[in-house]
Amino acid sequence: MKRKLFFPSSMKMQIFLLSVIPVLALAVFVAVVGSFSDIKQKQKEWASFTFGQLLMLADGVRYANSDTERDAAFRAIVRAGFMGELRDATKEDDALGTDRPEELHDHSINTLTELAAQATGTETAWPNSEVTIALDKSRLLIIKVSAPRNLHAYGRNLAVDIFWITLLTTPVLGLSLYLSFLITHPLTRFTQMAHNASLNDEISNSFIAGDTCELRSLAESLNMMKLRVKKVVEHRAQMLRAMAHDLRTPLTRLRMRAEWCPDLELQHQMLLDIDTVTSMIDESMAYLKDMTADVGLAHRSDLTSLLQTIVSGFSDMGVAISFSGPARLPLTCKPRLLARAVSNLVENASRYAEKIEVVLTQDPDGEVTIAVNDNGPGLSNDLKLKVMEPFFKADDTRPVRNHGGVGLGLAIAYGVAGRHGGTLTLHDRQPHGLSARLTIRSLDELKQPNPAASSGTRKPI
Repeated sequence: MKRKLFFPSSMKMQIFLLSVIPVLALAVFVAVVGSFSDIKQKQKEWASFTFGQLLMLADGVRYANSDTERDAAFRAIVRAGFMGELRDATKEDDALGTDRPEELHDHSINTLTELAAQATGTETAWPNSEVTIALDKSRLLIIKVSAPRNLHAYGRNLAVDIFWITLLTTPVLGLSLYLSFLITHPLTRFTQMAHNASLNDEISNSFIAGDTCELRSLAESLNMMKLRVKKVVEHRAQMLRAMAHDLRTPLTRLRMRAEWCPDLELQHQMLLDIDTVTSMIDESMAYLKDMTADVGLAHRSDLTSLLQTIVSGFSDMGVAISFSGPARLPLTCKPRLLARAVSNLVENASRYAEKIEVVLTQDPDGEVTIAVNDNGPGLSNDLKLKVMEPFFKADDTRPVRNHGGVGLGLAIAYGVAGRHGGTLTLHDRQPHGLSARLTIRSLDELKQPNPAASSGTRKPI
């Protein structure tokens, strides 16, 4: 299995990291190099200053004309924080270069610089070193120097430098995050628009152009693509409607001939087949008309009265059905489409169940749920996903109490739910049965750019 390097999948985070990582890397590099250079510079400055101070103290000893003046010069060395010792020069000292003051000067500066580098600022025992100053060819002044206590440790300087550089780069990080949001937010909006897009939407309002020429070009391309898809679907629907219309003529002739058939049993079977084909054509025509045209006028209707009318009609046909819900629930909708969708759900449930219940509810958010509950055998999870597809029939897997349809009832109901900003989901009931829940929203609410009102996507079943 090929391993992938860790990298955020979000474009927003990718842009943010690509803009921030170089800034942080440069900041850390500058902090480390700057702190290191600053420490070295401070060490050299301290070494030069200390050596100059030592030369001044050594002059006091060099030009002392009496023991009293010499003692005063050594007391000055002690007050300065050093320890001094006077001794005679030997041949070994001459070999070290004490007869060449410039070499001794460089050697002393390097000694003091190394001593400053050894100071950590945290140790209790401070390092020290000896600096040799030649008073003349026969006398040497040995001064013991302790490590400096006033120089900051390298780690402390580095931490402080990183803190200040991070503080200065914080506006850059905020700006990078804001710019990444500006770049990715239009793409996120386009994704949401594409997710909620439907062939029933207005083409001009499907994909709103952005502020940049690239986004405007993308919006125009998506709108043109949707227009072409809609034209293809409408063309095929027109072709199918024409074919269905042409089939009615031979079906009418077949019916007339079947009615003159002398064999009553054969006549009965022929009329049943003709009725089945006619029903399939009628349902297919209704499905194509509902899905490709703006069927029904939208107006404010009482859903309770609408559902009670549907329940009463099925009850008169001998279906054991009941209704429960509020006394009145007004909603702006397309009542003709809703009546067809609920009738399809009830008719589908009547084929497999003995008792049906229609329940109407509305949550505080304004979403209305029409649940058609039955006590039938239910559906498996695989079939719950397939029965939403047009022309799919589950009659072979469930016992049918009545004559089955052509597999368009649930597909039509799902499309009607989408037209009302909702969806159709199927749920199991205990101990057995199925609950078909049709969720819709007010069409007045869908006209507004409300994200909650544009949830016409299929929810998990």
